Amino acid sequence: MVIDVPAIQAEAEEATRRLDQEAVARGRRSLEGEADAPSEQGPLQGVLGQLAELTELRRELDAGRIGPDEYQRRRREIAPTDEPG
Repeated sequence: MVIDVPAIQAEAEEATRRLDQEAVARGRRSLEGEADAPSEQGPLQGVLGQLAELTELRRELDAGRIGPDEYQRRRREIAPTDEPG
């Protein structure tokens, strides 16, 4: 399995930009006294956390601090998939 870290980072950056825009819009609505809908930030934070963990894990592999087997084991713990081992 290949993890496309640049694509994941691009998605995370786009999500961050979108969240920033939503936060500005919420702030404007709040200043105008309008009620606001609940935030959907929770699931995104989980994805961003996984991205950070996977990025650090890849750095450890690239630096030789862990081997390929350990990398695969820990990667599956961070982001399990339905794909066969």
